[in-house]
Amino acid sequence: MGSCFSKRDEPDDEVIDESVDEVTDEVTDEANDEEIDEAPSEAIRPILNDPLVNYVSLFISGKSLIKPLHLSSNQWIMCEGSCCELFSELQKMERFDLVILYVSQHKPSMSMPFCVDMLRSTYTLANVWRAFFQNNGWGRNGEKGDKKIVELGYRKIFLIRAEVKKLCENNLQNYNEISKVLNHWFGDIYRAILLL
Repeated sequence: MGSCFSKRDEPDDEVIDESVDEVTDEVTDEANDEEIDEAPSEAIRPILNDPLVNYVSLFISGKSLIKPLHLSSNQWIMCEGSCCELFSELQKMERFDLVILYVSQHKPSMSMPFCVDMLRSTYTLANVWRAFFQNNGWGRNGEKGDKKIVELGYRKIFLIRAEVKKLCENNLQNYNEISKVLNHWFGDIYRAILLL
């Protein structure tokens, strides 16, 4: 029976010894990786669900930088404060705007829950901004950070929230007109995130 190596392909003893050392190093690295995987990571955000804590009031007040795990769930996670998370939450808010615009024209009776969800998303986005501020030493509400970014991005959330509250109270009257203003403010927030 012939060897699967031709004469010129056969490895010499030195190469075999080096490859054994490399495999041993890889096994040691894998063992270290396993230990790291078991340790808690900053990327893992635990679900907060202590029944004795009123997470809704902490969420709305901004005293705790949390957000709902899912839109209408009663489970909460800590905000990361990353640019990616800011974009993600802004996109959710923009989607609510599109859904409300569509539903208010075709099924007006179904639009109020979406309005409430959009209002809730303003609190989420504000908490994510605060987490960003905290992570970067900008103070609780961005008072130590770049004034232009804070004004362009973070402060617009409160204008959006005020308009959405009025819309909810007025059963979404004049939503088409107000939607144009909201979209302008969404654009401002988007530009602010790009400046980070």
